[in-house]
Amino acid sequence: MITVAGIDVGKANLDVSVSGGSVVRFDNTTAGITKLINHLNDQDTALALCEPTGGYERLLTGRLHQAEIPVQVVHPGRVRAFAKACGYEAKTDPLDAQALARYGEYFRRRIPGNRRRTRIGRI
Repeated sequence: MITVAGIDVGKANLDVSVSGGSVVRFDNTTAGITKLINHLNDQDTALALCEPTGGYERLLTGRLHQAEIPVQVVHPGRVRAFAKACGYEAKTDPLDAQALARYGEYFRRRIPGNRRRTRIGRI
């Protein structure tokens, strides 16, 4: 199984869950994203997923691309439907990060560009 990071992007914070595990919060700044990338490398992350959030994800996806960590910006409606199907009724940032990680694990073969190469894309 590949290691997938779900990243819930907010204006000030990034909530990260690796393979649906516990959630770690980082600042949505250059320094915070550097710490996040180190965290993902320590976890041997093969793929990162986030949702579009009005542009707040751009710095993150650009830095992940530079760090050669494959990243996908996924359709929020699909992730929400998946989360509901899995029993995630509440909608909080930590739960969204966990749902994104589980979504990536479940649909990893259907997500374009996840063949261990760097790519920024939308599905």
